[in-house]
Amino acid sequence: MLPYVMEYNAVVETEKMVRISQAFNVNSDGLSDKEAALAASKAVLTLLGEIGLPTKLTEIGIKEEDIPEIAEKTLQIDRLIRNNPRMPTQHSLEELLRKAL
Repeated sequence: MLPYVMEYNAVVETEKMVRISQAFNVNSDGLSDKEAALAASKAVLTLLGEIGLPTKLTEIGIKEEDIPEIAEKTLQIDRLIRNNPRMPTQHSLEELLRKAL
């Protein structure tokens, strides 16, 4: 889920995501800060694939019909919500999970 959460949070943590892009040596010439921030999540997604970890929820058996329940249960895990820089809602979390399918 990390690259998808990074993409979700890039809106509010643009500077941090740009620095992550730089750490991955992403060529940001000609990119806006927003584009460079989003490139960080793509770099992490690529890394996960390169080391053989799942990059999609479907790869670990998650289905579309599972999303509402996963989102609901996730919202009840205080440390996940409290530590995230952007406050998710049921709807936004479901959208995030669908992107990861």
